Amino acid sequence: NARISNRTWPRYQSMRRFFKPVLQMADAIFAQSAADRARYVDLGAIPARVHLSGNLKYDASVNTAPVSITSFGAEQVWIAASTVAPGESSKYRHNVDEDDIILDVFQQLAPQFPKLLLILAPRQPSRFDVVAQKLSGANISFLRRTDAIKMQTDCDLTLPGVLLLDTVGELAGAFSLADLVFVGGSIAPRGGHNILEPAAAGVPIIIGTHMENFEAITRDFVEADAILQGKSAADLEPSVVYRLRSWEQATLLGSNARQIVERN
Repeated sequence: NARISNRTWPRYQSMRRFFKPVLQMADAIFAQSAADRARYVDLGAIPARVHLSGNLKYDASVNTAPVSITSFGAEQVWIAASTVAPGESSKYRHNVDEDDIILDVFQQLAPQFPKLLLILAPRQPSRFDVVAQKLSGANISFLRRTDAIKMQTDCDLTLPGVLLLDTVGELAGAFSLADLVFVGGSIAPRGGHNILEPAAAGVPIIIGTHMENFEAITRDFVEADAILQGKSAADLEPSVVYRLRSWEQATLLGSNARQIVERN
């Protein structure tokens, strides 16, 4: 499943003489895309041993069984998946707080969509308590998923409201509930997160510009009109509004996304 991103390619080129003898030791290299294959050959790999296999992440994106989560009578369900915080790791230093962006957009949407449910899933479990404090401080109606599980009864949530998905392993199964999904790590310069699980569920997807970790996949989706990619954080609110109001367009976007996954 080999790849070399646009971001790291110049560094690999500058160290070509170190990589060439190592790459020539490989019996086989299976590259994600034609561009990746060309880069490995350019670095010194033996051309006959470098094969184009496609992206194996498509094979791992099989439909997940839905999670038993109530939608509290919502007419619109928006999932913000894998949102990231400032300085999430030493590799990605930035000051963008995607949770703040999402909550700001939610508060703009609330008057327009009184039956809106936002399912907010921060990327890092260490952020669950922090985001809960943000919700409480903003006087937003919310419920923690872990609290709902502990109660073992049907919990109530006043809409418009937020379900904080403070669990691990339930996100993929929640996508089937959504009318729209924003995939995080893409407004913040984090390189993006995997869009294939919501795509496999046939859900329309919105992303930001930073999808460096999934360049080939993102290109496939953009070219097939299967995803909406904003240019900045300011594009998120109008993009969400448009998709929630334009049901036919949203359905087509989700259908195109699922077809890409099935085709690959």
